[in-house]
Amino acid sequence: MTMIHQAITALRRTFRRSPASLPRDVRAAYRHALGLAILAPILVGAYYASFWLRFEGYFDTKTVDYFATTVCWFVPVQLAILALFRVHRGWRSFVTFYDLLTLVMAATSGLLTAALVNLFVLPGHVVPRSIFFLNWGVTIGAIGGARAALRIFSERSWSFLLEVDKSPTLIVGAGHAGELLWRSIMRGGLPYHVVGFVDENPARVGARIAGVPVLGTIEQTCQLAKRRGVREVLI
Repeated sequence: MTMIHQAITALRRTFRRSPASLPRDVRAAYRHALGLAILAPILVGAYYASFWLRFEGYFDTKTVDYFATTVCWFVPVQLAILALFRVHRGWRSFVTFYDLLTLVMAATSGLLTAALVNLFVLPGHVVPRSIFFLNWGVTIGAIGGARAALRIFSERSWSFLLEVDKSPTLIVGAGHAGELLWRSIMRGGLPYHVVGFVDENPARVGARIAGVPVLGTIEQTCQLAKRRGVREVLI
């Protein structure tokens, strides 16, 4: 289990940080390139899914050739527009409403730009309008889902495989400060397995903070610690 912990920690550190020995501008370029490298296959997959939905999963030779011909320009156009909106950045950041709004705006701009290119620059390979609209929705869902999945991986750190190496812990305070403490534990790979929160407000009992339950009030801390086998209480 220790070897699994070390392997996962190394993987998370590789994803989360570029080499610290490199100059700042090189590190920035590294992060941009990594973001684009993650985004490119997602866009290819979204474009393929749009064809699959449009033709109901049936791909004859003509459809395959059509996909192969258009994907070579469609995805680079989308990638360039999304990069202008900086969608390729912030894969480890909290996903906010502003991020979703930016993604929708970027996908819409990418759709319009690709449609103009298709109409005026490459009229010999006209993409059906239904593909554009399907791709718009699939792209938003795919990028949003990928960001959420990477965020979960970053925060959870595969804790279900590592519980034996971590100390069962309660966090006092189910407000913003408690949530920040939980996220710091998850991102930092600290040796704590947070089983729940306790809070002074009884109305918060039963709620969940980032998927972790509020188990009881502060007065119930000792009782909950005994019941859950808690070894640490963090304030």
